Amino acid sequence: MRNILTQGFGRRRGAAVLAAAAIGGAAGAAGFQVAAAARAADRAEERLPGGRVGGHLVVDWSLAAYQAIRADNGYRDPLAASRTLAMMHLAMHDAVNAAAPRHATYLPAADGSGADPGVAAAAAAHGVLLAFCPGQRAALDLTLSNTTVEAGSGAEVGHGLALGAQAARAILAARADDGAGARARYAPLRHVGAYRYTPGFDFVLAPHWRHLRPFALRSPDQFRVTAPPSAESAAYARAFDEVKTLGGRVSTTRTEEQTRIAHFWHEATDIGWNRVTRVVSRERG
Repeated sequence: MRNILTQGFGRRRGAAVLAAAAIGGAAGAAGFQVAAAARAADRAEERLPGGRVGGHLVVDWSLAAYQAIRADNGYRDPLAASRTLAMMHLAMHDAVNAAAPRHATYLPAADGSGADPGVAAAAAAHGVLLAFCPGQRAALDLTLSNTTVEAGSGAEVGHGLALGAQAARAILAARADDGAGARARYAPLRHVGAYRYTPGFDFVLAPHWRHLRPFALRSPDQFRVTAPPSAESAAYARAFDEVKTLGGRVSTTRTEEQTRIAHFWHEATDIGWNRVTRVVSRERG
C-alpha cells in the first residue's frame, strides 16, 4: 500500500486536492507552509513504481462524505455539512503529512513514522464521518475496506490506521467547542430594509452560525463587506429592480447563462464546490 499510495501523496497533486477540498468545505482552511522534509519525500518518490494517485483517494472520500451525509439526514443542513467536510479533509491532510511530511500540519500531529499515508488518510476520513453519521457505519466501513484492500496486514498498515484515527480525534476535539452546537432565536425586524422571512418559510437557518469559530480566519468579521445602501437610496432602488427583472420566474432580460448561474447557486455551495474540485482533479490532474 505504501508503494501504491505514497507516490500520489508525495506529489503536490494530492496535497492540493486536500487543501482545495478543505477550502470548499468551510471558511478556507488553507495556507499551509511547505515542510523542509519535502526534499526527502521527492527522493523517495523517485524510487516508487506507478500506482494509484493520492489525489484520487481524496476524491473518493469527498464523494463518500456527500453520500453519507445525504443518507444520514438528507443533507438538510449545508452549514453543518460544510463543517464536517472541512474537518474530514483537515484530518486527512494532517494524517498524510504526519506519515509523509511535506506540509505543516493544521494541528499538532502524532509521530507517523512507518505509517502508510494512504491508509492514514482513509482512516482519518472514516473517523470524522463516523462521528457525524453513526448510522452509516456499514457503508463507511465498506469504503474504508475498499480503500485499504491492497494494503495487506503489515505493520505500516496498522500504524496508518492508528495515525488516521488519532488525526480524526484531534480535529473532533479541536472543534468540539467552536460554537456549532449553540442555539439562537431570530425575530424579524420591522424597519424599512430589514430582512424578512423568504416567502414560504418562517425561520432563519442557524442564526448562531455567525459566531462560529472560523477554521482559518482570526475572527468571523475579519473580512466583512461594507453595509448595503440605504433602502431609501437610488442605489437600492436600482439593485431591487435588477433582482426583480432578472430573478423573475419568467424574465425577458435574463440570458441562458444567467439562468444556469442561478441554478448553480441554488444548490448548497459545499456540494457544488466539492463536485467542482473532484471534476477538476480528475480532468486536469
